[in-house]
Amino acid sequence: IFFRGFLSACSGPRMLALYELPGGYALLRVVEGGGFKLVKQQLFKDSEEAVDAAKSLMSSELHGTLKKFLKKAGIQEELAVADAKLGGVIKKKLDIPCIHNADVDEIMRKIREQITELVEGLTDQNMLQMSLGLAHTLNRHVLKFSAEKIDVMVIQAIGLLDDLDKELNTYAMRVKEWYGWHFPEMAKILQDNLQYARIILKMGVRENAASTDLSDVIPEDLVAAVRDAAIHSMGVGLTEEDITNIKQLCEEVISTSEYRGQLFEYLKNRMTAIAPNLTTMVGELVGARLISHAGSLMNLAKAPASTVQILGAEKALFRALKQKQKTPKYGLIYHASLVGQAPTAHKGKIARIAACRAALATRVDALAEDVQGPTIGVEGRESVEFKLRKLEGTHILDKADKGIQRMEEPAYSRHEEQAKRPEPTTEKPFRITEDGAKELTKEEKKKRKREAEEAGEEPPAKKDKKDKKEKKEKKKKGTEEEKKEEEKPAPVEATDKKKKKKEKEAEAKKEVPAPVDEASKKKKKKRGQNDVDEPPATSGGTRLPGTSSTGSPTSNARGKKIHVMHYTDERHQQMKTFLNESDMYVKTLDNRQMLRRQIEFDPTSILIAVEDEVIIGTVYVLYNPWQAFIYHLCVHPEHRNKSVANLLMDRAEVQLKARGVHCPTLFVEAGNKTVSAFYEKRGWFATDHCLCMGKDL
Repeated sequence: IFFRGFLSACSGPRMLALYELPGGYALLRVVEGGGFKLVKQQLFKDSEEAVDAAKSLMSSELHGTLKKFLKKAGIQEELAVADAKLGGVIKKKLDIPCIHNADVDEIMRKIREQITELVEGLTDQNMLQMSLGLAHTLNRHVLKFSAEKIDVMVIQAIGLLDDLDKELNTYAMRVKEWYGWHFPEMAKILQDNLQYARIILKMGVRENAASTDLSDVIPEDLVAAVRDAAIHSMGVGLTEEDITNIKQLCEEVISTSEYRGQLFEYLKNRMTAIAPNLTTMVGELVGARLISHAGSLMNLAKAPASTVQILGAEKALFRALKQKQKTPKYGLIYHASLVGQAPTAHKGKIARIAACRAALATRVDALAEDVQGPTIGVEGRESVEFKLRKLEGTHILDKADKGIQRMEEPAYSRHEEQAKRPEPTTEKPFRITEDGAKELTKEEKKKRKREAEEAGEEPPAKKDKKDKKEKKEKKKKGTEEEKKEEEKPAPVEATDKKKKKKEKEAEAKKEVPAPVDEASKKKKKKRGQNDVDEPPATSGGTRLPGTSSTGSPTSNARGKKIHVMHYTDERHQQMKTFLNESDMYVKTLDNRQMLRRQIEFDPTSILIAVEDEVIIGTVYVLYNPWQAFIYHLCVHPEHRNKSVANLLMDRAEVQLKARGVHCPTLFVEAGNKTVSAFYEKRGWFATDHCLCMGKDL
C-alpha cells in the first residue's frame, strides 16, 4: 500500500526506469497505481556482446549498445537507474536527467519480481538459463586474463627448480662418493657433475678407460689425464652388479639435469611474458623468487621499494631489531647481477637503487595494460649501471641529448687553486732566519745581488757581513767593560743588592725546578759530556729545530746528522715501512692517496726526521685558517729517547707560530701517562671542558 502511494504521489506518468537483463536492456514506464509498462526492449546479438555489456556495467561505463538504445528511445522524462555512477555518465554524454536514491532501489526490486510478466516470451526458466550462461562466460573471461592466476605457473616452476637443484646436488654427491671407492682420482680431474656421470655411463670400470673413446664427452687434455690416472689408480675393484646400480644413478642425474634445463627455458619464457620489465631489471630467477616470496605479482607490486630490498631476509631483520643491531641491506635481490658486480663497499647502495627500479618495473607489469616488451625496465637497468660506474670511479656514460659522451671524474682537490699547486720536487730542510723569515735559496740571493748592483747599492750579502761584524765588536766591547767593572771594588750597598738578587733567583729555581726526563739523564751519563742536549722550545722561533745556530743539521751522539724536512710522495714506501715498524700505521689515513691529498692541500703539513736517508720520526701539522692540529707524532723504536720527538715538535711549533697560530690542539689517549707527561713538559695543558667525539662514516 505504501509503495503504490509513493508511485502515485511522487513519480506520476513522467518517470522511466532502465533495467538490465541477461539478454538485453528494457525501458519501463512507471504507471499510476503502482504498475509498470514496457516501453522499449533491446536484445544482444550473441554471448560476446552480452559479456562486453556486463563488463561495462561492472565498471560503471556506458556500452555502445546501451548508448544507441537510449538515443533511439528519445527520452524526455527522468530516468531511474540502479547505478549512480552510470547515471552520471548517461547525463553527461546524452543529456538525460537520471536519478538514483532509496526509492529507486525499491522500484528496481519490484521490477525484478514482475520481469517475466512485463516482458513477453520471457519465462523463469529462460531467465535462469541466461543468467547462468552469462555468469559462467564472464567468470571464465575474468580468470583467463587475471595476472594473479597466471603467475601461479611461475611460482610453481621456481619452486620445482629449487627442489631439482637440491636433488641434483644430493645425487651427484652420492655418485662421486660411490664411484670414488673405485676411481678416486677422477673426482679431482672432472669438476662438472654432468660430465662425471656421462663418463661413468660410457666407460664403466676404470680398466676400460684406455679402450673407450671419451673425446665426445670431455676435451682431449682431460681424456689423457683420465687415462693416465686410471693406470695408476689406488681404488678398489667393482662387480658387475655394483657398476649396474651406479650407472642407473648416473642416468637419474643426467635425466634430471636435462629436465632442469627445459624447466629453466619454460620459466624464462613465462617471466618474459608476465613481467618483462622486472625480468630485465633483476633477471628471470631473482624475479621469479621475488614473486614467489611475495605470493603473487600483484602483492609484489603493492610492496614498497624498501620491502623489495630486504625481501627474503625477514629473520635477519627481526633479529637485528630485537637485538638493536644494524638491519640487513639486502635479501633475495643480492643475487641479481647488478648487485653482484658491485664492490663490497657499494653493494648496499646498489641494492637500494635496484630495489627502487624493480618496484617501479613490477607495478608497470602488474597494472599497465597492453605491456609489450620491457620499457621502464631497460631505462632502470641503464640508470643503475650508470650509477654503479660512477661509484666505482671509472669512465661513465652521460646520456645527454640521447647521445653518449665519454666523461672522466675530475681529480680530487679542495680548491682549484690548491689543485694547481706544483708538487715539491726537492727535499731540502725548512730553514728560518733569525728574524723569522724563510732562508733564501741561491737563485733568489743571486737575483737580489743583481738588483742591488743595478741600483748602485751594496749587495745584501755584504750588508749582512758588515752588520754581523758590528754586532761582534759591540759584544766584545760590552764584555770588556763588564770585566773592568767587576775588577773595580764595588760599594757596600751595591754588593748587598747583588747578593739579595742572587738569593731570590736561587729560591725561585728551587721552587720551580726545570723539567728533566729521568731516562735522558741516565743516557747522558752513559754517553758522556760530549752528548748534545735536547734543544729547548724557542719562544720566537729564532733557531731552526733540528739544526745548530749556524743552520747546519743537528748531530746525535754517534755523529750522524738528523735532518727535519717535508714529506714528499716519493718517500711513501719508506714512510709506510717506518709506520709499520713503529706500530702506528693506519690504513685509512696513512695510505698513499690520503697523504698525497694532504700534501697537495698543504706541502708543509707533514714533517719527517731523516738520518742517513732513512725516516726515523714524523709528525703531521694540520693547519687551516680556523684551527691547527698536531697529529701522528711518532719516533722509530731504535731512536727513541734521543731528542727526535723534541726536534719535530720544536719545528712544528715554530711553523705554526710563523702562520699566526696561538693555541693549536692535539689528542692523547686517556690513560697514556708517558705521552701526557712528554707534552706537559713542553708546556701543553689538558682541557677539562671539552669532550672528544667521533663517528664512523
